[in-house]
Amino acid sequence: MKREMLGKCPVCGEELTISKLSCYNCHTAIEGNFTSCKFCKLTDEQKNFVEIFIKNRGNIK
Repeated sequence: MKREMLGKCPVCGEELTISKLSCYNCHTAIEGNFTSCKFCKLTDEQKNFVEIFIKNRGNIK
């Protein structure tokens, strides 16, 4: 089961560091320090707003 990546620590609220990426198909794994995307750091409410904003081409009434 795949889950959406967290952008912030559920305990203290600080930004999380991504340390491992893996492929479910071929099981390749890459380890290191990676940053998350800007949208991963948004709350669910903010993501919902952005989705609606884009679907409506920036016209929210």
